[in-house]
Amino acid sequence: MRHTKWLNAIAGSAVLAMVLAGCGGGDSAQPAAGDGAENGTSAPAEPPSGKPNDQSANQPDQKPGADGQDRPNVGQPPKGAEPVPDKQVEAKNLPQGHPTKVLVKGTTLAVTAQESGCDKATAELGKQSASQVEVTVVITQPKQPRMCTMDIRYPVLTVELDKPLADRTVVLTVEKQKK
Repeated sequence: MRHTKWLNAIAGSAVLAMVLAGCGGGDSAQPAAGDGAENGTSAPAEPPSGKPNDQSANQPDQKPGADGQDRPNVGQPPKGAEPVPDKQVEAKNLPQGHPTKVLVKGTTLAVTAQESGCDKATAELGKQSASQVEVTVVITQPKQPRMCTMDIRYPVLTVELDKPLADRTVVLTVEKQKK
């Protein structure tokens, strides 16, 4: 009898240990965030910044309309595009953590946005003057609540300027709307 209680205690402890290990353990069959998985749901742990941790080059090509919505300015930046210097990008009105990466080639400006779940990002070109160019990243959310994935994506949005950027400042803003 004495041994039965002792064996039950050991068996109960072993079961409890296995349950706890299962709750806290990761599933090695799951792709790691930022591994560029083919299904397009993986994303870098941090927004692309042009620094060595930038994994945006590993992301699969995003084609306009590939997600079933008409987003003609979503895709890859033009080949040979150069980063716009940080001092030439005004991003003080962006939410904390939103990417500020901007590339330019000729009159094409490419802005990295952040979207998640059911959200879809597009870019709208605002006023252009001799000193600045305004670009608004519009995040469209569904009107009705629904189940959405919990992934973060960093689409590259392009807009066409009336003339090359040169030394003009790019003023970035974000606007949210429901559709």
